[in-house]
Amino acid sequence: MYGKDHSGIARPRPLGRSAHIYKISGMTLAGLLMMSASTAALAQSAPAAAASTGSSTVGEVIVTAQKRSESLQKVPISVTVLGGKLLDKQGQGGTLEALQQTPSITTSMSDAGGMTQVSIRGVAPAIAFGDGSTTVGYYVDGVPFSLVRSAAVPNTDDYDLSSIEVLRGPQGTLYGATSLNGVVNINTNDANPSHFDAKARVGAATTEGGGLSYRGDAEVNIPIIQDKLAIRLVVGDEHEGGWINIPNIGQKNANTTDDTTLRLKIDIRPIDNLKIDLTAWNSHDLEAEPAFAINGIQPYTYVASPSVTNYNAYNGKIVYDLPFASISSSTSYIGLSQTVFTDYSAEVTTNANANEKTANYELISRLPASILSEEFLINSRNSGPWRWQAGVFYRDEHNDVFQTLPAFWGGTVAAPNNDYFRDETIQTAYFGEITRTFDDDHFEVTAGLRDFHDRYGTHTFGGVNNPSPSNPLQFLDYDSQYATASAVTPRFVVSWLPNRDTTLYATYSVGFRSGLEQNPLVVSEPGSSFTEPPANPDTLKNYEIGAKGRLFDNVITYDASVYYIKWLDIQENGEQQVCNAAGCVPVGGTINGKSASGTGIDLSLGFHPFRGLNFGFDVSENGLVNDANVYPSGVGVGPNNGAVYVKGGRTPYSPQYTGDAYVDYSWSLNEQLDAKASLSASYRSQEVAIYNSVQATGIGYSFCNNGNVCYSSGSPTLVNASFEISNHNNQTVRLYATNLTNWNGLTTPAYVENTAFRDRPRTFGIQFEAKY
Repeated sequence: MYGKDHSGIARPRPLGRSAHIYKISGMTLAGLLMMSASTAALAQSAPAAAASTGSSTVGEVIVTAQKRSESLQKVPISVTVLGGKLLDKQGQGGTLEALQQTPSITTSMSDAGGMTQVSIRGVAPAIAFGDGSTTVGYYVDGVPFSLVRSAAVPNTDDYDLSSIEVLRGPQGTLYGATSLNGVVNINTNDANPSHFDAKARVGAATTEGGGLSYRGDAEVNIPIIQDKLAIRLVVGDEHEGGWINIPNIGQKNANTTDDTTLRLKIDIRPIDNLKIDLTAWNSHDLEAEPAFAINGIQPYTYVASPSVTNYNAYNGKIVYDLPFASISSSTSYIGLSQTVFTDYSAEVTTNANANEKTANYELISRLPASILSEEFLINSRNSGPWRWQAGVFYRDEHNDVFQTLPAFWGGTVAAPNNDYFRDETIQTAYFGEITRTFDDDHFEVTAGLRDFHDRYGTHTFGGVNNPSPSNPLQFLDYDSQYATASAVTPRFVVSWLPNRDTTLYATYSVGFRSGLEQNPLVVSEPGSSFTEPPANPDTLKNYEIGAKGRLFDNVITYDASVYYIKWLDIQENGEQQVCNAAGCVPVGGTINGKSASGTGIDLSLGFHPFRGLNFGFDVSENGLVNDANVYPSGVGVGPNNGAVYVKGGRTPYSPQYTGDAYVDYSWSLNEQLDAKASLSASYRSQEVAIYNSVQATGIGYSFCNNGNVCYSSGSPTLVNASFEISNHNNQTVRLYATNLTNWNGLTTPAYVENTAFRDRPRTFGIQFEAKY
């Protein structure tokens, strides 16, 4: 899933979301594996071919997927790498926009200012936000970002990154409890004490039927002491113009977004074998209104619904090299604050008419969080027949939830009643992995293990029966509920590397996600019939075979894998209607199903017939379905007290297909100027969300599964194009267009009218880039 154009940029596809469905049969994959084996066998008796001297060169890509620097070609994991130079060219958005076109990845939008849920191979959280942690580990410069009760992750700035690595399949051995079925590693460029460099990009864009967007980013690397000390500073500011009108509050192009970022990295090398990296990252995201729309208008919003997300991430990493191994310590802290205003007039079932839908119907959520983590790792040298690593991990996290909704919980906007609770987790883990090579490094056997322990719980503050002096209007009773979880997650891999252009592997790996106490609202609020116990941890087992390599003197690159997933004690959505004298409101709960399972395939083919021309496609398909009916307990659950999730039905928010296709061509205009044209298309099949008690008032719903309500998204199909001219002084002007076909369907299931998320309409932009 990588290639290299004439400029030396390690590249996946051009940035843009996904295109055609390619149904790949098992026979097709088997043929590809046999061709890999045949090519490898022919190469066994002679040295591997030298790097192509023709037009189709494919350079080596270095990754840290296994927590050591090594060639992507040798890593026995299905991995996609997005190169930093290509990310710098992205016209709008951040890392999550780049991930949208990555094979088998799905993102779900939110109204929580710059926060998005990411899933891999159809393994998605029960509900995108509020009822469980993420199923994908999300790391920013080694800092693990995950929340106890939310699957949301930040949309970090994409400028001056070295790479984004996407690891498919469970990574529980090396990455821990949040990497149930994959990991996203975002790596920024380190400060370089050897030389000065600087670069910048500025751009503007206009959206059809919407406002003007603009952005600017800059980076400077300054050696303070030659080869000993350097700083690297990155700043960015982006305004994304809106395109949605809200007539009830008199706003046009209301859904604007403003993002600012500041990143500082310090590299200290006091002696030859000691390296100290310090990182500070500040991000601010203001979303004036979420991207809800029906034909460009949001008719169901009656009060302004902005959201603000701020986070500060700090990391200190010390690496000391010994003759036989390296020792590293990485300490990180994340401080996150979110304030989200949500118009709940469409969700609170009352007799109120439109004139009564005022600020009393606005849910105000304040969601601060702090995360402290430490990882100590010993990593052997890559030389010799044995490679090993061992480490210890510690994490201390608490997430607060402070919410008010006067129309339902009472009080006034000035002095509302509220709920206030805290989720906490303290995690420790011990892990190790060992690899033995045979036959001059042509065969490898790897075995690893992680021993994980978690103490987690939920604590409510104050209450009617035990009011807190600092929070006298809290209506939830004082309570504390805690539990423990532990797991051992193994990994076993057998690899065959007959030459430097071919890798075949078979792997068994296990992912784990910790348990969760139920939302205090759904348990404690008078009127709730929810009687489910706390959600138990879930576990995912993955059996996989794969092949990656280069064929015919690098003319073809490929990466293919076929897998079987068994997801045990799956955490699923148990949404409940909680009612009182004011009406009813849906509140999230989490239930455990028996299991889900299915086979899947990932396939990437790239073609590089001559210098400058690259084209190819990627396709992913997964057959993940529930293995048994899921019946929540509780009186009156579901119209017929029937199963919420049925045997053979797909799991929520889980698309069956993703795919994309691309072509780009580079050529010289003259001795001073080069040109490049790119076209890409992307596709994602529909997602379905199932609710057992939400009123049937959303968009695209149907009754299913014994009278429950199913909501379906559209199937986003997007086409992007770009044309750029660059000179030999590292200056580039780039024209681009996104969503050329103006696709305007639902991106995620809309369970009420004011959650109809849409993609940005057809947009045209220009960007200037310079490097010094």
